[in-house]
Amino acid sequence: MTGLELWTKFFTLVKSITGDVDVTGKGTLQEQIDNCFTYASNGKKAIAAAITGKGVSTASDAAYSTMADNIAQIKTTPTLQAKSATLSTSAQTIKPDSGYDGLSQVAVPAVTGNAGTGDVLSGKTFNSASAGIAKIGTLADKTGTADYSATASLDATNSRLKMQIPATGKFSTGNYLYAAYSTLASLIGLTAAKLVKGNTILGITGNSNNMDTSGGDATAAQILSGKKACSKGSLITGTMANKSGVTVDAGVTQDDDYTYLAIPANGYYNTSSKLRAPNSDLDKTKAISMEGFTTGGYGGSNGSAQYASGVLTIVANGNSSTGRRQTAMLSAPIDLTDVDCLLVETERTNLLNTVTFAISVDMLTLTTVSPNTGIASDTVDFLIGNSNGDDKRKSAMLAISTKKLSGLYYVYFGINTGNSESGRAGTAQFSNLRAVYG
Repeated sequence: MTGLELWTKFFTLVKSITGDVDVTGKGTLQEQIDNCFTYASNGKKAIAAAITGKGVSTASDAAYSTMADNIAQIKTTPTLQAKSATLSTSAQTIKPDSGYDGLSQVAVPAVTGNAGTGDVLSGKTFNSASAGIAKIGTLADKTGTADYSATASLDATNSRLKMQIPATGKFSTGNYLYAAYSTLASLIGLTAAKLVKGNTILGITGNSNNMDTSGGDATAAQILSGKKACSKGSLITGTMANKSGVTVDAGVTQDDDYTYLAIPANGYYNTSSKLRAPNSDLDKTKAISMEGFTTGGYGGSNGSAQYASGVLTIVANGNSSTGRRQTAMLSAPIDLTDVDCLLVETERTNLLNTVTFAISVDMLTLTTVSPNTGIASDTVDFLIGNSNGDDKRKSAMLAISTKKLSGLYYVYFGINTGNSESGRAGTAQFSNLRAVYG
């Protein structure tokens, strides 16, 4: 660049800054010259600032030659930088990096997303590729604590109940869908006829005729024939025979105290039903225990009585001049009212030729009846005996009639020995004492 070109460029720059100078009315020439210097000085400062602004630092009092050199350093073709920006939720300031005079372009990505206004909550703004920029959502806000009525249906394929959301919107965990009891009951076919009495489900109470039979344990044999009953959920028809008002033959058994009539077959019996047995089947006897007794008489040195295993054994000794008698009386009296007779079995346990067994009754105790006379016929009533004599029979059944007696009586047992059996004991056993009724 020539000197002329440089100065031309310089004054062009000055003129662009200061403009044309109007000297009309500016005073004397000296004043105008002074003013020109002032303008020139101010212009110099402005030029220095302009050069600095173009990227070449220049002092305000630099020489014109320095300014000229600096002007020469001003780039007429800037170095520009291309940059890219990323989407952000805040404003961005994008500047060229060091060494660049400016930006040639800034690439900003397009908005993405496919949300529509119906996808975004009402009153909320958004951007999306499909909806556009700064759009406002229209989705209803259903959050809160409200409950919403829903259409219910059964999903038989997946074995579940489905509840249809009543309207499009945003719901939260504070919301509930509901369907009326009657709707659910209708869906599952629930009726009063299908519920047990006393049970209520979904507002439906079980029919009063429907009983819970889970606790039942009756069988057909325990239910009257032709009648029906429910047990454990099953309907059972009874098979038990109806013996109401029927007379049936019974088997007969007895023990020491009772006569038992056995019912011949299972069935229903009432107070009009009767059990019967032939008279010949009834043993009208009652056993009487012989345990517990008092002894008496004059049976010699070996005279005694003892009871063991249901048998009362009495012993008396005879001599050459006098027979011996030994008596045993039951300690407790018995009631002979309605008793026809008393029976007792006897057995002789030795071979004496003369032994008499006896059973008798008296309203007096043994201490009242003279023990020395034993069971002599003149001191006791209803004496019945059995003389074995020479036939040497070992056993006998003794009986004493009591038909005319009523009330409590003491029972006596005894033996008499003959005087021809000196030194030998007479022994008798009494067992199976029974009262016989009419």
